[in-house]
Amino acid sequence: RNGWAAFERTLVLRCSLAELAESPHSNEPVTIIDPPAWEPLVAELLDIAPDALPRFIERATGYPLPHAGALIRRDGEVVACGVLKLEDDHAGLFALKTAAAWRGRGLGRAVVAALLGEARRRGAATAYLQVTADNGPALALYRRFGFITAYEYWYRGREGEQH
Repeated sequence: RNGWAAFERTLVLRCSLAELAESPHSNEPVTIIDPPAWEPLVAELLDIAPDALPRFIERATGYPLPHAGALIRRDGEVVACGVLKLEDDHAGLFALKTAAAWRGRGLGRAVVAALLGEARRRGAATAYLQVTADNGPALALYRRFGFITAYEYWYRGREGEQH
């Protein structure tokens, strides 16, 4: 409208941790560590400069220090990661990523399962995350855990100038 277009449609998903559709257990070894130790290990996978990662996490979570980081390594390289933020009885999952060469092998599922399990152990009742609406594989993964759409949003920009 008037030269503006919607772009990057994003879904906010939520699920009850008491009623997880998929078990939060995996045979895949996932390391859960404190965020200060997690950040430098995942910067390359997230394609963020190590010194910019704390600001990125704070902007994404609205909180300066998340509560737990998760990662999976192969031959010493971090190939999948995610971070957990707890607030009251809500658990937010952020910075979920699997390296392109490792997708489709259950690593993303293992990270999500580990973070949801950690959230439950720490007393969370619900979990939420955000995903772009065009990320079909991630949406399918989250739906298997029982995540449903809470709401959606998008950005607007001048036509041809969307980022």
